[in-house]
Amino acid sequence: MKTKLTRLGLFALTTLALSLCGAVLLTLCYLTAYDSAIGYFKKDAILPILSTAFALLFTVGILGDAILLHRKSDAPLAVADPLWHRVVSALVGVGFLAVTLVDMMAEAPLLTLLAGLLGGAHFLLRALKPKSYLPLTLTGIGVIARLTLAIGQLYFNGAITMNAPVKVYLQLGCVAGMCFLLRDVKATVNPIRSFLTPMALGLGTFLLTLASLPTLVAEGLGRMDSLDVSPVPLLLLLLWLYALSRMLTLFVTPKSGEEESTEEAPTEEAPAEKPTNKEVPAEETPNEEEPAAEESETSSADPS
Repeated sequence: MKTKLTRLGLFALTTLALSLCGAVLLTLCYLTAYDSAIGYFKKDAILPILSTAFALLFTVGILGDAILLHRKSDAPLAVADPLWHRVVSALVGVGFLAVTLVDMMAEAPLLTLLAGLLGGAHFLLRALKPKSYLPLTLTGIGVIARLTLAIGQLYFNGAITMNAPVKVYLQLGCVAGMCFLLRDVKATVNPIRSFLTPMALGLGTFLLTLASLPTLVAEGLGRMDSLDVSPVPLLLLLLWLYALSRMLTLFVTPKSGEEESTEEAPTEEAPAEKPTNKEVPAEETPNEEEPAAEESETSSADPS
């Protein structure tokens, strides 16, 4: 596989840079302007306003970039699948199983454990590259279910205020992770060119970065001791690692053999041009009717 800076690569580079900038701003907000006693930012703090404005502007910008990529990109998304991406997928799968083990020790509900096991199996299957996409699709439902349960866990957590910034960012990260995973599975099964795929990947990477890294740093430094949000940030961190690896694959172009396969895919629509062959009999039918017309003329001429 070759590496070159394409439009998708430039899109990935800017997305990663802005995601890290947003994570740094939000981390500074948690460390300097966050009141852990009430779960809100302090009044008259300018940095949280700047961080929120940055997140909104980037969300609008990535939507526009994704639409431009749909118009100008000349290659399907998520075609390259290098070895290091499969290694990251395996590590993420092991991480999901480890978090599920922690949930089991904490006597989590059975549905949470089953969703975690299916989620771990999904990323392990991605590392193995199965020939059939059916197990990959079915196990992907487990990741979606685990993130849905995480949203419910955050929503009904009475220790966190309903509209606290930590809860809002974590729930947005879960929603972005679900949308990204759905588009990632679809791009793997049917790699078509659509602005929804880079949009889900870009927004997923950005929001997963904001939801996981600043929260874990603030927890590690003792700024959120009173908040019980684990293991949701760990799950989002694992999804962020996978999204980061998928984003880096945009710098990788497939081999010549894979390029030929992607170029041959649109030629399968060639049967749509077969009606041109059917027009030949249509043109011959008038010729077959000409003798019948001549016979009718001779028959009409005989009585005269």
